[in-house]
Amino acid sequence: VDTLREGIFICGCAQGPKDIADTVAQASAAAGRALRLISQGRIVIEPIKAYVIEELCDGCGKCIDKCPLGAITIENKIARVNEAICNGCGSCIPYCPRNAIDLKHYTEEQLIEEIKALLASKEEGEVRVIAFFDDSCTYRAADLAGTSRLTYTSKVRVVRIPSSSRLTPRIILSAFKYGADGVFIGDCLPGGSPYHPRVLDVINDLIRKTRTLMRRYRIDARRLRFDTIAVDTAERLAKDLDELVVLVERLGPLKPEDRDRIKV
Repeated sequence: VDTLREGIFICGCAQGPKDIADTVAQASAAAGRALRLISQGRIVIEPIKAYVIEELCDGCGKCIDKCPLGAITIENKIARVNEAICNGCGSCIPYCPRNAIDLKHYTEEQLIEEIKALLASKEEGEVRVIAFFDDSCTYRAADLAGTSRLTYTSKVRVVRIPSSSRLTPRIILSAFKYGADGVFIGDCLPGGSPYHPRVLDVINDLIRKTRTLMRRYRIDARRLRFDTIAVDTAERLAKDLDELVVLVERLGPLKPEDRDRIKV
C-alpha cells in the first residue's frame, strides 16, 4: 500500500482490479499505516537528500523535469529542494548543466575522494576495477555472494551508493583518471528500484554521455559496464565482475598519458 511518496498510500481498485476481500484487506493496511504516521506527532526523514549549491544555480529549471517526485521548484531564480518530498535518488544531479545539485552524505567530492583512497595502494602494472553498487539490489547481491561463498575477482573495489542514478560522468571519469582500468555500475532490475520507475532511464543516459566522453579521451568504451542486478542473482554479479576484469586484463592497464588526458 506504500507509494513513492512518504505518507501517501494506495489500496483497492485505485491500485488495480481487486475483489472485495483484497480491497478490504488493503484498506485496513492503508489505514494502519496512516494511523502509525499520525500517532507519531513528528516524522523523522532520511538525511540523504538532494540540495542546491545556490552560488552555482542559475535557475534554468532543467532539474524540475528530471525529478520524478516533483520535489524541486524555482524560487527567486534559484532551485529549491523540498526535503519532505525528495527521496534521495539523485536523478536530478546528472542533468544539471552547472553542477549545482549534489546529494547530502554522498557528494561528488566525497565519492571522488573515496575512489582515490581505494586506488591509492594500486601497484604498477596491476589491473583494478571500481564497482559502484546501489544499496537496494547490487550491494545486497554482493552480500549474498559472500554468505553463499561465491568467489569473484579480488581486483574489484566497491563504492556503495544509494542509487546509481546519483552518479555523474565526472565521478566515473575520475575513477579512470586516478587509477581504475575498468568501471562497473550495478542497479536494480526494471521496476525493482525503491526510488522510482525511471531510474534505469537516468542511468542509461549517464552511460551514453560517459562513453561519449571516454571516446573523446581515446579510452575504450568497453571498460565501462552496466548491468541490472536482483538481490538473488549473486552468481550473475560475480560473473559480470569476472568478465569485466578479464576484458580489462586483455586490454591492459590504462597508460599514464591516457589518464592525463582526462579532465575532471
